[in-house]
Amino acid sequence: SVVPMAPVVETNYGAARGLYTLGRAQGYDTTGTNFGLTDKMTRIQTVVQVIRFLGKEAEVKAGTYTHPFTDVPAWANNYVGYAYANNITSGRSATKFDPDGVVDEMQFLTFMLRAIGYEDAKGDFVWNNPFALAKKIGMNDSDSAAATFVRGDAFRISFNALYATAKNEKKVYDNLAASGVFALGDLTNAANVALASIALEKPVATTLKTAPKETASDYYVLSKADYMDKTTAGFLGQIIGFLS
Repeated sequence: SVVPMAPVVETNYGAARGLYTLGRAQGYDTTGTNFGLTDKMTRIQTVVQVIRFLGKEAEVKAGTYTHPFTDVPAWANNYVGYAYANNITSGRSATKFDPDGVVDEMQFLTFMLRAIGYEDAKGDFVWNNPFALAKKIGMNDSDSAAATFVRGDAFRISFNALYATAKNEKKVYDNLAASGVFALGDLTNAANVALASIALEKPVATTLKTAPKETASDYYVLSKADYMDKTTAGFLGQIIGFLS
């Protein structure tokens, strides 16, 4: 039966924890808790995050990828080369990538939309206005860029993107699972971790997402108000009730 998954994650920390659990993001260290959520997101960090999201990091590290940019640090050559070869980035100019340039919400959405198959060059969306498409496919709820954009926002968009519709009209999680990036049961676990990790750091509007068929039992998610009451009381086990 179809399992209703966690809400689109209440906070950036919850999203980061969910992605980390799924192996789709890393932090500043190996604790799985230090994600630099309030730091700015750079262009090179964005490329690395997108590649991790796609489950391509091992392939990138083992391969040899080239690019025309003269300002990319040696350690990042393969990352940028892979992104360039797969039309995820075209750089700031013909020879400059600007690895330390700060990314805003518009730019991050453009990277992510390209990563799941959409092509602004072919008219799927306009690179400097990706909001309509991102909202249509379930990646993000914004109609315009937020005043600020930090790493935590990037993790939140990335987590939500797992449930978005890719260019091939399949769910992103289906594409990744079919490629062997993770098992569908791992996605369920990551969503539960995301819920359990909610911190009152940056609440956002939530909607329920439909996840893949997993087991014969369904579970439901309580309303935000009920959830927060129970979380405050410390009874995480009461948040998710299993239905027969």
